[in-house]
Amino acid sequence: MQATEVADPAANAAGWACGWSRGGDPSAGGYEVSIDPPREGALRTTVRLMDRGTAVLYRLGPRGKGQRWAFGFTEEVVQADGSFASTPVSAAEVIAIARVAEREDEVISMVEEALPYTTPRNVRRLRAEVAAGRNFDRVALPKIQAAILGKLADGLTLSDLSERGGFVSAATENGAKHDTSWLQRRAGLIPHVCKTGKRRTARTADYHVAVMLVRAVGGDPIDFGV
Repeated sequence: MQATEVADPAANAAGWACGWSRGGDPSAGGYEVSIDPPREGALRTTVRLMDRGTAVLYRLGPRGKGQRWAFGFTEEVVQADGSFASTPVSAAEVIAIARVAEREDEVISMVEEALPYTTPRNVRRLRAEVAAGRNFDRVALPKIQAAILGKLADGLTLSDLSERGGFVSAATENGAKHDTSWLQRRAGLIPHVCKTGKRRTARTADYHVAVMLVRAVGGDPIDFGV
């Protein structure tokens, strides 16, 4: 059994975006999730997401070279300007994405089926990532995003939401200004520069940040999958 190779991930993601009408409606808002069906003699390696009109492909396979070689998920995105971005992500993030469609067990199975084909070091890391995914260490953002936009439409300001959620930087703790940019980045409403140095949009949040975002909109964490 072998994993499917992606010769040109940029073309792959772009081609899938053009064919999205076969599997979802990008104009519907929120997240639309698609996962490859099982195939005899082959590993499933791809989770597809349509996020507010942006096609995102999560590919399970080799990443990096030489001593930095690893096996795991990579997020592949065709940006609005046509450029291509590829970023390593945790299996916990992909599990959170799939949970929106109640298909997280399929992602967990994908990882577990691939474990015999990678190194012991990667096996340990992937198992830890799956455990984090099972434990809800990351939370998908579509419901929280919709709630934030709803509160803004109702007349609340980003400063109001930042204050309620505790999004206050150390530089503004004793002042009246709140860190609205921090809230927007963590909620996936504006892009940020991640630790890899790449510009990307958050589609999941750490559990504790998700709790802050839910607090900002005055919601119950259980209603937001937190």
